[in-house]
Amino acid sequence: MNNKRLSLFLIPLIFLFVTLPLFTQNTQMEEGSSTTENNDTKNTAPLVNIISPVSGTWANIQPLVLERDDNTDVYYSFNGDDPLKSGFVYDGSVRINLDGDVMVRITAVRDDAMESYTVTYSVNKQEDLSFVPEENIHAYIEVNSEKGINIPSSYEYSLGVSDIHNSGRNLKFTKPVVIERLIPLKIYTKNGIFRYILKTGDINARSKLEKAQNDVTFTDWNYLEFKNGKPIIYSVDNGTLMESKSGHITIDRSVDHTIIWYEKDDYDPKAKEKNLGKTLFVPAKTELVGYPKDLASSDLVNLKPKNAEYILGFIAENGEQIYCKELTVDTLFGDALGFNKEISFYYQGVKQGSVVVTFVVDKILPDKPEFITSAKQFYSREKVVLDFDTDYSIYYAIADSYTSKDGFYLNSDNTDRFPMPQVKEDDYILFSGDPVVLECPDYIARLFTVYAYAQDFAGNKSPIVSYRVVVDTANYYISKDTELTDVKDSTNDVELKSNNLSEVNVSVIPDGTAMHPYKNLDSLQKFVTAKSKKIVHITGSFTSLPTYDVTADLEIIGDGNTELNFAPGCGINIINGSVYICGCTVKYMNYTSEDRYQNYLFNALNSKLLLIDCEIVSRPGKSGTAIKLTNSSMSAANTGITVQAISYVSAISADNSELILKGIRAVVVGQTAVAISLNKGIGSLDSSTFNVLSDLPRAVELTESSAVLKNSSYVSTKCMEDVPAIWLDSKSKIFINENNTISGFSTLLVE
Repeated sequence: MNNKRLSLFLIPLIFLFVTLPLFTQNTQMEEGSSTTENNDTKNTAPLVNIISPVSGTWANIQPLVLERDDNTDVYYSFNGDDPLKSGFVYDGSVRINLDGDVMVRITAVRDDAMESYTVTYSVNKQEDLSFVPEENIHAYIEVNSEKGINIPSSYEYSLGVSDIHNSGRNLKFTKPVVIERLIPLKIYTKNGIFRYILKTGDINARSKLEKAQNDVTFTDWNYLEFKNGKPIIYSVDNGTLMESKSGHITIDRSVDHTIIWYEKDDYDPKAKEKNLGKTLFVPAKTELVGYPKDLASSDLVNLKPKNAEYILGFIAENGEQIYCKELTVDTLFGDALGFNKEISFYYQGVKQGSVVVTFVVDKILPDKPEFITSAKQFYSREKVVLDFDTDYSIYYAIADSYTSKDGFYLNSDNTDRFPMPQVKEDDYILFSGDPVVLECPDYIARLFTVYAYAQDFAGNKSPIVSYRVVVDTANYYISKDTELTDVKDSTNDVELKSNNLSEVNVSVIPDGTAMHPYKNLDSLQKFVTAKSKKIVHITGSFTSLPTYDVTADLEIIGDGNTELNFAPGCGINIINGSVYICGCTVKYMNYTSEDRYQNYLFNALNSKLLLIDCEIVSRPGKSGTAIKLTNSSMSAANTGITVQAISYVSAISADNSELILKGIRAVVVGQTAVAISLNKGIGSLDSSTFNVLSDLPRAVELTESSAVLKNSSYVSTKCMEDVPAIWLDSKSKIFINENNTISGFSTLLVE
């Protein structure tokens, strides 16, 4: 615990030592203020402590319960009259059998001092609670190790002057407690608040002090006084006879001793055999065991002497001397008790010494911790930093998170399909003060659940609180349609239902989540240059798209019906970036024969391009290439590439690049048409079909390149004599050539 938290605890701890013995004096201020008049301004100490009634509105009849010393006379009235003129003498607790508005006037008199009090309260009488025992004739309820109140868990209650609500439980002691206390109890119901007075303590836990066998007294363990200070002759453990003129001696109490002593006037050294000395056994000083290690304990404290022949004694708040074999100090859950007393040790009725004992039994739960989060909303687009607002020690645990590579279709109100994950007690760690960071470095969206509780100096633990947040730095949704398609949590196999955007509150600002997707592709511009990888889920058909210059790591995920239609002269330029596209149709349609527009739908430089389950359609006008690669790599699977131009046309043109194609359906239409052109690169063509509709067709051109050709078909719409499907220069190599077929070409490879 840091110094701040320690000091924050010690201040109320000291306050408890001073005020808890007098807590009943403060209960009259519990719900309101009562009026006090003190006719003796010199004497500021109250003559009486009003435990009940107190200001407020109660659902049950209230008792009159006071504390006073034997020298104080108390008078009271319930009708507003002066108690000294027409009131009653207070000789014990009594029920005030009145409902509605009640005024209680009290006057206390002691010697020359007199104090007057007025307490007003109201009773809105409700049916008695079945689980509350009937008050005894003293108008309070006894609670001890044998009797208690079992409050159902569906009710809440508070004890003492605290208004902290606790869930119902059995209010009963597990061991007999010696100290008697009067504690207010409030039980909260939908019909009102019931207030009772509990009297705690077990009289049968007390012991009687046996009559002293020797006329001796001890001062601070080591100093003995015989016979009111008369001179004595004595010996310790059969040692040399010595004389004490004062009747006082000092002995070492670390071990047992046997002392033989005589009153000097009765001792005749010449007739020693006729003198009968008195024998006193002095046991070694004992220890008090059960003392709490810290200043506070959340459990009962059981004090007893290590030597069971000793008896403990102390003075109660009302001045009564109490003796017991063992001293159990405890209070009820929801209350705190300060103990600061001198405990005396008695052996055979003689006080041997004492020790001051100070501690608190604290059973008041600390406030629940409050999470301080950097997240502005439940779905966070950046890492979340957590802190705690409390002066207690905080223990927290981060549960196993739910993960999804596609993000979550969630807000804070619909997390029911993701049950709260369990954590074990050992999973909690002490909050060091350094912020807790929740992040997703692997581009996987995570639904985090964090648990925390506060623990005070006594060891009480607050109820556990939880915090949930989605951290998704990568996934964004764009939907032009009125309805989102299903989104699947691929990691946890959780099916997420589609959302009808027309039912969403129109005041909700689109934030790119699956719940509130962007409505157009304007936001795509900020993702193409983002510092971290972005995964953009796009639904719908978009036209007249501008050029996107991608310099980042970008994934575009469509639903199979997604269409991206680029304006003339526009396309996707990838420069030192990486683009992955899945489930999309990407189009570039320029029906003019002019050559002034950009002729590449994809243009990659020092980059990576990956196409899965896509359709690439390009009509560049007079001439053009759908995909241009320079010092780059491209992989494609289950993808169609259709390109049509008037003059020259190519599906893929790659320089110094790596090309891996599987399951490709390429169709190129033009006067001069080449499906794949690879210069100074590496290629793998597998399980694909290449259709060329041209007067000058070539399916594949290899220049200073190497390739693997498997399981593919090469088709020309015209039967071409002396025209191979694959042309390669002398510096090119085919490493594997198997299971390939041709149609319309004269041969697969050039001779």
